[in-house]
Amino acid sequence: MSFFEELTERALSDDYLKLLIYKAETIYGLTIFGNNNVQPFDSKEYYDFMRFADILSRSQNPKARNTALKIISLLYEFANYRDDYDFKRFSTNVLTKLGNFPSLSLVNSNYNESNDEEIKIDEILKRTMQRAPNSKYIFTDAQYDIFEKMKDSNHYSFSGTTSFGKSFIFEAFINYIIEERNASDNIAILVPTRALINQVSLKLKSEIKNEKYKVISHPKVPLLYRSEGNRFILVMTAERLISYFADSNNPAINYLFIDEAHKLMNNKDQRTPLLYHALVQAKRKSVKLYFASPNIPNTEVFLQLLGNSTEENSSVTESPVAQNRFFIDCIEKKALMFSEYGKDIPLQGLKYSENEADNLFEVVN
Repeated sequence: MSFFEELTERALSDDYLKLLIYKAETIYGLTIFGNNNVQPFDSKEYYDFMRFADILSRSQNPKARNTALKIISLLYEFANYRDDYDFKRFSTNVLTKLGNFPSLSLVNSNYNESNDEEIKIDEILKRTMQRAPNSKYIFTDAQYDIFEKMKDSNHYSFSGTTSFGKSFIFEAFINYIIEERNASDNIAILVPTRALINQVSLKLKSEIKNEKYKVISHPKVPLLYRSEGNRFILVMTAERLISYFADSNNPAINYLFIDEAHKLMNNKDQRTPLLYHALVQAKRKSVKLYFASPNIPNTEVFLQLLGNSTEENSSVTESPVAQNRFFIDCIEKKALMFSEYGKDIPLQGLKYSENEADNLFEVVN
């Protein structure tokens, strides 16, 4: 175990760190509900808190990295910390280590100089190596790891949190396929409902710049498109994909991306058999399959279901965002902030009335 991993293990089990996080959550929760008489961190607590984040960000442990981001995001909520030079210095180091460049652009808005050569080199390397194909955006470390593994696989399955950016990884990989293989492949994206077809199609039309590609959503490719030598990105439900495979005049599909793959295992959904049938058809036609699903531990199950090797999978628990969660009951007139590091935090400050709709309006305001 490396030195920083040892420090990480000690930090994650340290009651002082848990106390600091709980205090930061309490300050944030009370402040956002209008209580300004909150005892802030003293100087020692403030610098200790940031030092914890710096140590945790250097770990490979997803829990440690998520905790580092949690610390930075909590401190960022307060203007007196957000504008502090030392906070900008520490947060720049932490977010660079995490490869979290969207957040870095927020905390680093007025701080452009770093005296840390290690961080400067790290940032240059990641901005260069981890840039998504044909995009101004940069992968986080966890996203880049998945992307690189997909490049070396004929099929792959991964899961991540809701905010992990699974669709972004798929879009980046599609751009990579188009570039790397000289626009020679047809690509399909399987969506769970017809309502999503238009949304996904419009997004792809704005993201895919190669003029050789046409984005279509119907199970029969127009003859005019075929005669012009186009390539296709198909956005379809399971029903439409089955119809597409049934027409022998349609061009062959080379890659198939399945978002929300967990729906394959939902035996209460009437569409599940159709989805499974569509994937069996794709497998028979030697289509390369890539699955993405919400944060589940057994991502290999989708590969196993179709008889593919189960080694090419990842379950990612690292998240590029940190969340603060509240429970507000407009009927019982109470509010809580949930904490992962202590008891739920009771919150006062909402102006409740006897009208439940008015209470909801107060909450939204």
